[in-house]
Amino acid sequence: MKNIVKRLEGKELTAENLLSVMTLEEKLGQMFMLDFRRWKNREDSAQSDHQNFSPEVKELIGKYGLGNVILFAENFADINQIVKFNHELKNSVVNGIPMLIGVDQEGGRVVRTNDGCSMPGNMGIGATADEENAYTNGYIIGKELKAVGINCDFAPVLDVNNNPANPSCNLRSFSSDHKYAAKYGVKMAEYSHELTEAQYLLLGSIYYECDSSKKAESLLKKVTGKSDSQRKYTIFRQ
Repeated sequence: MKNIVKRLEGKELTAENLLSVMTLEEKLGQMFMLDFRRWKNREDSAQSDHQNFSPEVKELIGKYGLGNVILFAENFADINQIVKFNHELKNSVVNGIPMLIGVDQEGGRVVRTNDGCSMPGNMGIGATADEENAYTNGYIIGKELKAVGINCDFAPVLDVNNNPANPSCNLRSFSSDHKYAAKYGVKMAEYSHELTEAQYLLLGSIYYECDSSKKAESLLKKVTGKSDSQRKYTIFRQ
């Protein structure tokens, strides 16, 4: 896989210009976000948690131009290990396009890292009735992830906890009131503005099985008062 950026030949480095010089195969590689939670190298007898970056994974990323990887608990041992792991992940890119390294680091019961601050989660934040706590929560999570080389967080969950038949939201939701869920979600998203220069991406998550997802998403867009191109975060539907 050759360096795509060099094909620009002096043109401005923009997404549009990059796409104009990419093949279909190269574009597809940038659309996938794969996980390598466990791995078995050719010489291994069995799979194990993928914490020491495998040369075989490096080969796959380079060969197919894979642009994005998501990490899970199986990838984390300690701070020194994950910093080294992410450094090797980024260095495995040969096409010149920086890699997105994502994680689900919400706080509460959805945490992938073994170190750092233990945050209360969205329901606990919502119960304080103070939106500034949502900002502080997001800022701490973002700073910690940035410090270890992670530049994409699938958080916060923006669903409304008003469907008793849906166990996936539960403590991960800010509130059973869609107005509160949206306001607290926006407040938590504000911390990503301060991390923009570090190329940190926040992706608020909404799950289809929650009845109020669309309502919360619609209100969230109204609360920000900004167009899609102006917002510093992205709504990610699952």
